[in-house]
Amino acid sequence: MSHDHAEDFALCDAALRLTQLGSIGLIGSSAKWSGFRRRLAEHGHSAEVIGRIRCPIGLPEITGKQPAVIAVSVAAALLQTMQQETTPAESSVSTVSLTTPTAETSSGVRT
Repeated sequence: MSHDHAEDFALCDAALRLTQLGSIGLIGSSAKWSGFRRRLAEHGHSAEVIGRIRCPIGLPEITGKQPAVIAVSVAAALLQTMQQETTPAESSVSTVSLTTPTAETSSGVRT
């Protein structure tokens, strides 16, 4: 989100009031998240609503604080979530498979 805890808190508070958001994530330590959970509850958010925020963001097995590492971790987590949402409930698939779509030229040749 930002480099300012007060601004991050205000953004989390506002995001929780928007029920149409599909995903809310927060970069932060467990101490920051603990304080935010307490303050969000004080601002009237239920535990269920607060649970919509994912902190820390990304996949836990991809570690690092460099922006590129965080970006890859977050992208992988989003892809995993998308895969789980499109996979039947009885499936236990937890990996994401990416393929390049094929295109057909005007002559009918697939590329």
